[in-house]
Amino acid sequence: MPDILQMLNDLLSHIFGSTKLRPYESMCLEAWKRELSGDAVAILERQLELYDLVQRQSAGKLVCFYCIGDPTCKKFPEDALFPFRPEDAAVARVILRRTDENGRASLRADLFVVHGRFFNIEFSRRPTDVFPRDVKSEDIEVSDVKIVLDPMSADPYAAEPLTQNRELQGWLQEWEEKWALRTLRQPLPPGTRARILENLDTRLPPDYLELTMQTEGLEVEHCQIHGLSQIRKIVWPDESFYILVEVEERGALGVRQGASDGVLYYLGNEDDEGQAVGTSFRAFIEKEIESLREPGGGAG
Repeated sequence: MPDILQMLNDLLSHIFGSTKLRPYESMCLEAWKRELSGDAVAILERQLELYDLVQRQSAGKLVCFYCIGDPTCKKFPEDALFPFRPEDAAVARVILRRTDENGRASLRADLFVVHGRFFNIEFSRRPTDVFPRDVKSEDIEVSDVKIVLDPMSADPYAAEPLTQNRELQGWLQEWEEKWALRTLRQPLPPGTRARILENLDTRLPPDYLELTMQTEGLEVEHCQIHGLSQIRKIVWPDESFYILVEVEERGALGVRQGASDGVLYYLGNEDDEGQAVGTSFRAFIEKEIESLREPGGGAG
């Protein structure tokens, strides 16, 4: 009977959300707050007061914060927002450890800011794989906290558009001669690139990295290719993916979190799991564009 009641509670929490944080979720926020300036803490605490819904998805790996009467938080006061207002960016990473008699298993949590407000926590795996449902705060310790970006700073990823007289090299030049390339931006400085790559728990395809050394993303035909600063993550119960390309009305291309093989996966809008499509980012894009011109085409 207790298991059935827990299953019912999990279902209701998934559908309707809740307002109470679990111990390991609270510890992530407290660990982040200890690293913030006083002004940043005041803004964060005000945001948390405004939220009245906490929703868990993907078996608890993704924890999102909402306002029931203002789902997109457009009514947030200006002084309740951080100066750093990206579309979606990780700002901190917290490592938690279990310290009771059952061992010292660890769990990584990334905290994200969206349009100037703290929005979600992403765990590296199901929290229940590490912490039992009745875990107490005293059985959890914070073993490491890393500030990825200061939410009180200006956008460190701001990049100017590439000028019309740009000179692309190699296969990107071939693309430009063959197709219309749009929304190209100046590549990020080496130090910024290195910081982003350090915080990505995966291996990115060499030809994708080659592209980002010439431009911080671009659009070609019906494919939007993200720059390093635009990479987003899709969190599923059993695995997560870093998305490199959005294929209009079809799906996305990404790599698995935690993978070291560099294999790319096509995530179709109608599919429940990713389809491995090799390790060449360039080959996928070229095949997708060419196949779209065929009846019933599409590389996915």
